[in-house]
Amino acid sequence: MSESGKSHLGHVLGRWKDILKHLHAQSKEHKELASFLTDSSDGGFINRYNRQVLDIHIVAYYLMPETTLNDIQNESAAIPIGFERQIKAFFHRHSSSDEHYRRLWHQFNCFRTQQPPFEAERQCWEEFKDPYLFWRLRLGLANSLTTITIRLFSALVNSVASE
Repeated sequence: MSESGKSHLGHVLGRWKDILKHLHAQSKEHKELASFLTDSSDGGFINRYNRQVLDIHIVAYYLMPETTLNDIQNESAAIPIGFERQIKAFFHRHSSSDEHYRRLWHQFNCFRTQQPPFEAERQCWEEFKDPYLFWRLRLGLANSLTTITIRLFSALVNSVASE
């Protein structure tokens, strides 16, 4: 969460997706944007994106309850394979054992599909716009994922190395 309390690591990927969408729309009128978007040199969009969007941002984005609900409502719960690999790599790096990793991955998938202990009827989903509060309400259930997620949503956005 930022010092204002309204920004957190989960917003970074969404903002970059919005920037990309805007640039694509503008590239129809401004042809030079098309080369900026596809240029992989230091000055191109891809390089800037890769420097700024880390796996921690992708993990936080997909751990936002609002993202999960939007994906379920839009029937697009599938995470792009590249992002899935980054999420798995993040969980591996932050696991104490293979068993802990498997538990994190299982709990993550239960969250993304609203399976126990994340059923749609649970009170925590009423707090879907506040990821920190949502995950605080999950303490005691899915502790492996909840513990790491609370840490993610407690971090100041500008405290991450890329920012």
